[in-house]
Amino acid sequence: MFKLYGSIENDDVIEFEGQSYDMDMSFDNVLHVIDILSDTEEDDLFKIQITICLLLDWGMDDLEHYPFDVQWQLFEQLMDHLNMVGGDADDAEGAGQQVMDYTQDAEAIYASFFYAYKLDLFEEQGRLHYKKFVALLQHLHKDTAFKEIVGYRTMKIPTEKEASKDYIKHLRKMKRLYKLKSKDTDTASEAEARDERLSAIGARFKSKKRREDT
Repeated sequence: MFKLYGSIENDDVIEFEGQSYDMDMSFDNVLHVIDILSDTEEDDLFKIQITICLLLDWGMDDLEHYPFDVQWQLFEQLMDHLNMVGGDADDAEGAGQQVMDYTQDAEAIYASFFYAYKLDLFEEQGRLHYKKFVALLQHLHKDTAFKEIVGYRTMKIPTEKEASKDYIKHLRKMKRLYKLKSKDTDTASEAEARDERLSAIGARFKSKKRREDT
């Protein structure tokens, strides 16, 4: 939840096995994590480990001190924190429908932030908090490039009784131009399948550990 008191950064601490760990929640770091978790070509075990390293600013060698079942628990806790931070711009824009892609729309997002807020996102890397980034992204002015693109994607094509043929032709052209170059499956299905794969990995190691403990 976004609050206008206290410090956003103070919330980015997790307690794990009696120790406190600061999370790197800068927008560019979180977008890197989102990109990795969405990559269907990456090994799921690698996704888990690199996510931990990115969010806690660890090296892969730091993970050698922990068995995988502990790594999994840490990963789950980090994911819970990300979900608690929330503010998924994709869902906010399209009510659960995919209407944007951080990679495909990167140029438009950059230009829109610079136009609307005079913020150079490259200069803000490592500084701008992800929660602030999402709040600014969601509330960009409708005249910015990013909002125009999302508007074309979500706009329904009117009938010939509702609009001229030229306007309908133009709208269809814009929809083709800005169509998301994603896979055939929708984002919700992909995310669900990804979560199931990751959960299956965790379940296997939990089951293995129970057998070892008995």
